[in-house]
Amino acid sequence: ENNISVDLAYTIDLNDDYKLAFGIKGTANLLNVDYTKLNIHNPTDPNSQENIKNKFNPNIGAGLYMYSDKAYLGVSVPNFLTTDRYDDNDITTMRQKMHFYLMGGYVFDLSRDVLFKPAALVKAVSGAPLQVDLTANFLLYEKFTVGAAYRWDASVSALAGFQVNDNLFVGYSYDFETTKLRNYNSGSHEIFMRFELFNRRSTINAPRFF
Repeated sequence: ENNISVDLAYTIDLNDDYKLAFGIKGTANLLNVDYTKLNIHNPTDPNSQENIKNKFNPNIGAGLYMYSDKAYLGVSVPNFLTTDRYDDNDITTMRQKMHFYLMGGYVFDLSRDVLFKPAALVKAVSGAPLQVDLTANFLLYEKFTVGAAYRWDASVSALAGFQVNDNLFVGYSYDFETTKLRNYNSGSHEIFMRFELFNRRSTINAPRFF
């Protein structure tokens, strides 16, 4: 499967503090499936009778993003068109539906050396439960980040990170299931690293906490 996407954005100044960005996305999807390389359990299955060769599906998406050095609010729909990846003999193997995303966050100055950022991400698609992610992070002395997150009816997680220098950030996070899957796993551990090749601190007075 190959995806070719083009993203364009244009930003305007709303006032001295806030900017508004408009984005549009065009996507071309090309799908190839060679069923002869599979061990087919049911050779008469109509899904596997004919290979898929360069099946083309176009799509388009758009979004709005308002932000400042202290806050952000965005809404987007990456794919407006509902597409079927394979639909032969009236049998659909996978359908890509319209997804809606809403996100927002704000940075509170609790003191000179402590910043607090609550944030939320909401994802919605027809036929699936609403997904809500709630997070809360603290930035201490512009070096240490600690926080927690809750995914509605799914999981809780915690993270800690350290800004090694202006370009390098390293951290650790732990994710724990709140569903019945917790009976079969003990959570997941992740170690992550972020490196900024072209650091923006030289052009922004206050550090971006999102």
